[in-house]
Amino acid sequence: PPENVNLIPGGTANTAGGEKFEDYSWWSVLKSIRPQEYEHFIRLPCVRDALLFGIPAGASTGSLLGDLGPILRSCQYALGASGATTFLKYEHCQWQRQREKQGVKRAVEIMSTKQLEKEKVKEEAKQRRRKEREEREKAEEEARLEQERRRKQWWRFW
Repeated sequence: PPENVNLIPGGTANTAGGEKFEDYSWWSVLKSIRPQEYEHFIRLPCVRDALLFGIPAGASTGSLLGDLGPILRSCQYALGASGATTFLKYEHCQWQRQREKQGVKRAVEIMSTKQLEKEKVKEEAKQRRRKEREEREKAEEEARLEQERRRKQWWRFW
C-alpha cells in the first residue's frame, strides 16, 4: 500500500510529528481521578435521583431473579437493570431540567415584555396628560385674552 503522505516522520496519524500516545488502561484512568472528585460526584445535578432509582431497581431485579435461577446470571441482570435505570433516570432528569430552564427563560422574556408594555402605557398616559394640560393652558390663555379684550373699552375719548 502507498505510504500515508499526511504523516510526518516520528509522528502518528493523530499528532502529525508529535510524540506517540501512551496506551491508557482502565486502571491508569481510575488512578488519575482524585478522591475529591468522587466526593463531589453525588453533588452533580440529577446524579442522586438517578442513583436512588437505579440501586433499588438493580437490587429488586437481582433478588427476584436470584430466586428463580443461577446467582451469576441474576447478578448480571441486576447490574444491567441498575445501570439502565440509572442512565434513563439521569437522562430524564436532565430533560426535565432543560425544560424548566426554557420555562424560566420564557417567563423572564414575558416579564420583560410586560414591563416594557407597562412603561409604554405610562409614557403614553404622561404624553396624553401633558397634551391635555397644554390644551387647557392654551384655552385658559385664550379666555384670559378674550376677557382682557372685552374689558378694554372699545371707544375712547379722543
